[in-house]
Amino acid sequence: YDRLVGYSHVAYTADHTSATIEVRAEHKDPSVTLTYIFAGVSQSSPSKTFSQSQQDPVTIQVSGSDGAKLDLEPVDFIWASPPIASRPGDYRDGQKGAIVELFGWPYADVEKECPHLAEMGYLGVKLFPAMEQVMSTQPFNGVMNPWYFMYQPVSYRLGGRMGSRDALRSLIH
Repeated sequence: YDRLVGYSHVAYTADHTSATIEVRAEHKDPSVTLTYIFAGVSQSSPSKTFSQSQQDPVTIQVSGSDGAKLDLEPVDFIWASPPIASRPGDYRDGQKGAIVELFGWPYADVEKECPHLAEMGYLGVKLFPAMEQVMSTQPFNGVMNPWYFMYQPVSYRLGGRMGSRDALRSLIH
């Protein structure tokens, strides 16, 4: 890995009214001092607690005293998501319901299709894994980027062949 690696861990209170983001970062040189930047505010502590008043995704950066920089994926909180509306004929209370698998569809196309699927009574859509996956620049066994490459992650970043993190967020909301 490069000089600086890390990820964010989110822990919610039992009532989901606040959450603590802890950045777990490591530098190859243990003598390097790390600074953590949550939503533009620098601090020496790797943790910060947020309340429900934080509605926008929190940007997170880590910088080392040697100039190393790491931009982590923004963190969205569960309280910032729109509520799921109930409708007649819905079987959400643990009962049966159908989902449709849109195998290999880009997120933008799935988002356009969702209103029609809801009218037909489907309760959800199954997507490919959302993390960044293996991508080939040359054919593999005669096929360019076969379907099973979608199940071979290269990172936990939310973005891949089907669209960006923002496109996935738009689809979910």
